[in-house]
Amino acid sequence: MSFTAFSPFPGVWHIADAMGVHMTLLEDEDSALLYDCGYGLEDVRAFVSTLTHKPLTVILSHMHHDHALGAMWFERVYLHESDIPFTDTYTGEYQRTRVLAQAETRGISGIAQDYSSRPMASILPLSEIPDLPSAFQLIHLPGHTPGTVCLLDTRHRLLLTSDNWNPTTWVFFPEAMGLETYMNSFQSLLKLPFDHVLAPHSGRVHTRDELERFHAGITREKVLSSERTSLGDPYHVDTRHLVPYDGTELCFDFEKARSFLSGDDLT
Repeated sequence: MSFTAFSPFPGVWHIADAMGVHMTLLEDEDSALLYDCGYGLEDVRAFVSTLTHKPLTVILSHMHHDHALGAMWFERVYLHESDIPFTDTYTGEYQRTRVLAQAETRGISGIAQDYSSRPMASILPLSEIPDLPSAFQLIHLPGHTPGTVCLLDTRHRLLLTSDNWNPTTWVFFPEAMGLETYMNSFQSLLKLPFDHVLAPHSGRVHTRDELERFHAGITREKVLSSERTSLGDPYHVDTRHLVPYDGTELCFDFEKARSFLSGDDLT
């Protein structure tokens, strides 16, 4: 299989699939938790079983295809209730066809033959999840999607950000929250007791300082002077991007930035 994994802390594996998106496996004494499932082009469950044999709970941080389609390899997964309405949009035939085309372009082999038709796991609301180990805390922080859930591993002061933060962060999809909500969630995130960060579109451990600099670098002045990008064109969204600090980027829906700007001139 094409998966790769590294273990930055005891009981933690950051796993990349063939398309380069990451999921994170957390293991305690008696159980394990998988946070996201990737694109699912190959058998995610089989690879995870090479890392742990403990009873496994699977949580989707949000309902986008690059994190959720791998749920097809499991019987059940848990997702915040606010994102359940997007299940068909992001796990149906259209997205699977797009993923297969992207994989072909990249020359990826070993794809499951039934990828286009394999049924999804049962998706259960997060409110029904069995008790998790006390060291693993789920935090609902709407931003990238209404139901985005971050995870804090208190053992290692480790935060899993979902797509609410990556070195390049996207907050422009139709279901994305406005910039004010995103920034409020980010402020709540920074109140959590963490020092280390794993992000789904990065293959290294980041620091709290990087998130603090990112948050501080999103100013009204930068929003007003942000430049248009074509990323949102398929969704008919006026998408802009700004640089919070060198090496990072935020792409956002400019129309949804109005409340953040509190009446500033948006022309």
